[in-house]
Amino acid sequence: MFTDYLAYFIGKFPIVAEYFDFLRDIFFAFQVFLILIFIVSSKKKELFFYYLLIFVLAFLLADVFKTYFSSLRPISFYFPQIQRFDSFPSSHTTISVALSLALITQHFRYGILSLILTFLIAIFSWLSLRHWPTDIFFGFVLGFLVFLICRKILYFFHRFYFQNFQNKS
Repeated sequence: MFTDYLAYFIGKFPIVAEYFDFLRDIFFAFQVFLILIFIVSSKKKELFFYYLLIFVLAFLLADVFKTYFSSLRPISFYFPQIQRFDSFPSSHTTISVALSLALITQHFRYGILSLILTFLIAIFSWLSLRHWPTDIFFGFVLGFLVFLICRKILYFFHRFYFQNFQNKS
């Protein structure tokens, strides 16, 4: 129901949707910048590959879901002249949640800041009429699953590396 009012308002002032979309992208850029600051300050080059794995896996999984579960974006629903069928799930939210959860397990303060940015990204994804609330919710779920998968991959290779190190001694 709130989305209907929002669409009515955006119909009167279309620049608002673009502004909200711009804010979403700015918050996402801040989050990536925050993670890069953490990686550089930790001086562990392995973290770069870990976060890159999370980013790529989250992006690819969200893209696969978008391909198989074609869904009309809210902006296309309310304004038929804009036809976009790639709403489900929210890629920004999926990537952002996965990165935030990884960061919160490694540095609590940076992780909390990243989680706040994640919620802002999710809110502005909805306010810009780019995603339905269900797209954002499943973006959170998919991001959580990506985080768990990448964490298991990290532990698997860490265990493998540690066992090889012990065997050489």
